[in-house]
Amino acid sequence: MLRGHWSAVHAADFLTDGYRVISCSNDQTSILWDIAEGQKILTLKEHKDSVRSCAVNPSAKDILLTGSYDQTAKLFDLRTQACVQTVHHGAPIEDVLMFNTGTVFFTAGGNYVRVWDSLAGGKLLMELTNHHKTVTCLTFAQGSKRLLTGGLDRHVKIYDSSTYQVVHSLDFPAPVLSMGCSKDNKTFAVGMADGMLSVRRRKIDAHLSKQEKRRKAFQFKIQKHSFKPSKDAHVIQHQRKEHLAKYDSYLKSFQHAKALDAVLESKVCLKHPEVTVSVMEELIRRDVIKPAVAGRDEKSIDTLLRFLSRHITNSQYTRTLVDVVNVLLDVYTEHPDRLSSVYSRLIALSNVINNELKYEEQLMQLLGTMDTILCMSNSTQDLAPTLIKSSESGESHSALPG
Repeated sequence: MLRGHWSAVHAADFLTDGYRVISCSNDQTSILWDIAEGQKILTLKEHKDSVRSCAVNPSAKDILLTGSYDQTAKLFDLRTQACVQTVHHGAPIEDVLMFNTGTVFFTAGGNYVRVWDSLAGGKLLMELTNHHKTVTCLTFAQGSKRLLTGGLDRHVKIYDSSTYQVVHSLDFPAPVLSMGCSKDNKTFAVGMADGMLSVRRRKIDAHLSKQEKRRKAFQFKIQKHSFKPSKDAHVIQHQRKEHLAKYDSYLKSFQHAKALDAVLESKVCLKHPEVTVSVMEELIRRDVIKPAVAGRDEKSIDTLLRFLSRHITNSQYTRTLVDVVNVLLDVYTEHPDRLSSVYSRLIALSNVINNELKYEEQLMQLLGTMDTILCMSNSTQDLAPTLIKSSESGESHSALPG
């Protein structure tokens, strides 16, 4: 037994040397222990709230990462016994994770996960906003090719670590609090808030080789085409499954960011802009337009701004696209570095909107002038019968004898 904390210990992990352990506690401290001696080596007191998680740099035995409810993650160098880097997550941090190289690390808290570059001084690389509730745990699978995130929304999201795009999603009956994947990637365990542990295994057909599988499939195709039913047989025609468009499939599976990416492809947004606007309207109706727009790189932001500049003056699309512009500015005002490379595109969009406002002002002036002319024309027509009657009455008076 190692005694040193005076409050609950929420995380502990071995360092890469195998004889030291780091523990994190609600008493706002992290303690480094020598297992062989059973003694306390170092106490870290940099955080101002409960320390909920820690991660060890796999490639450096003296580099340690901690995450706290004070909304910060701190990188410690145990050789100097000091904090060498601090990043602000923006919400209480539930879990932290580091790549095998130790250059990139993740913080989870609130309904998003942030990706940081430690070599660039703690630069924010990406924000993953696919969860609807608090993200509670992080882990890797397939080495480091897949990033797994679990949350209180009862979902586990699986990301491609090279693109940070969601490639799969798992649903569970209760909020997810912890998870782990076996080294052979065949078994996946999830701990939930209702006290249950879910263990899932991958189905692998180890009995058949690839050639045997192909042979069986080929035999089935031959049998299917060579079989001839009898005259008395009741033949049921095969109904082909209706294939949904890519954006419809993403909307059906609630992958809103991917649905927006699909309709911003050139083959859709150039030939069928009404489809792109319809998907944006659906995202606004579902109240998910903000997470769908957030977390984008500079290239995708540029594509979105080009579409907005091209079609915002179309009266059929104006109302929807103005809402999208407002959401885009709200999301990226907090991250101006994302908009630095597309600043010229923002200026072009601003010019388009200003020109459209000038045109509308000129049209309103023209409309006012036309209304004045029409009113004068109507008043002239009303006065004409009166003038005619007055002239006739004058002629009749002149005809009477004096």
